[in-house]
Amino acid sequence: MARSARAAIAFRRHGDIDPPRTTTPLIYTAVPHRDRAVEILAVDGAGVADSLSRTLAAISSALADHAHVHGDADARAALAAYVTLVLPPSIPWSSTNRFVSAAIPFHADVEDTVERARAIRASVSETRKRMFTPEYLARYEVVEELPPAVVSRLIRRGVRRPQADGPVGGHTVVSSAVRPATALGGIGHAYRFSTGFPMLTPGIVLTHSVAVIGDHVTIGVLADPGVLPDFAGYVARLRDAVRRDVGHIH
Repeated sequence: MARSARAAIAFRRHGDIDPPRTTTPLIYTAVPHRDRAVEILAVDGAGVADSLSRTLAAISSALADHAHVHGDADARAALAAYVTLVLPPSIPWSSTNRFVSAAIPFHADVEDTVERARAIRASVSETRKRMFTPEYLARYEVVEELPPAVVSRLIRRGVRRPQADGPVGGHTVVSSAVRPATALGGIGHAYRFSTGFPMLTPGIVLTHSVAVIGDHVTIGVLADPGVLPDFAGYVARLRDAVRRDVGHIH
């Protein structure tokens, strides 16, 4: 408890580590139903520099266009996403998945998508720099020492349905992994795609995974079609943006 209190005090002294939270919940902040909609896009990213940032820019275009079509003309400047950041090796962490999520602005108001990809990459770098400080990472060390029952209780207390007019940190989740082509060694078959689907939450009803292995980029999309209007229309917009900004879709 003493370590937790010290970490909380240090964290408050350190200040806000995330970019300013967006204030437009759009159409994505509702409790998910049981239905799920899934799409997988396998993309040829050969010759594309920083295909991950380019893919993030394509997702931001699709989200902004979709929101505009469905009545939120002001969404473009406010869009953000929760993006996974890998914890540095120096941080003790017993979980298999060594990552944290950070709210990253999508910079969808930057019209040039190459410049937008650069802006997104810069925001990720800046946020990583601010998050991976001793003050912030102390909270993860504290969680490692708390009894599991206490952590479970804190998580349950923290799960709340977002207010319709309340602030949100991100309008979607983008979980990503980037590996060299050599990561495919020994599989014995031609590589097709590798993807996953980040879970939906009470506040996020549209998620993306981006797996980059060598020149192959795979985008997995998961949504609650009962809340997200016209999932097929969103996928069509995402396909158009990916073809334009990333590469050919198989």
